[in-house]
Amino acid sequence: MHYYGILSKKMRDSGFISIKEKILIVCQVIAAGKIQPIARKHGISRPSVYAWSQKALNTLPASTKTRETGPKCKKGKVDVKDKVIEK
Repeated sequence: MHYYGILSKKMRDSGFISIKEKILIVCQVIAAGKIQPIARKHGISRPSVYAWSQKALNTLPASTKTRETGPKCKKGKVDVKDKVIEK
């Protein structure tokens, strides 16, 4: 039996789904675009998979947004060994 078959059996038996397993399922939904076959394959309800996918898609843009400002420099004393000497 392949990995996904073991994973789906474990999900059905325990009733607990880890974050890693949810991420795996959501990635498959994003890649395939269809929820029902993936939910059936993993033994998870369609509304659960849909909710996880929507939450992930809503939060991804904010979490991957690039910052406009760079890192802040510390104000204070600069040590001589930190200065670059140009020739």
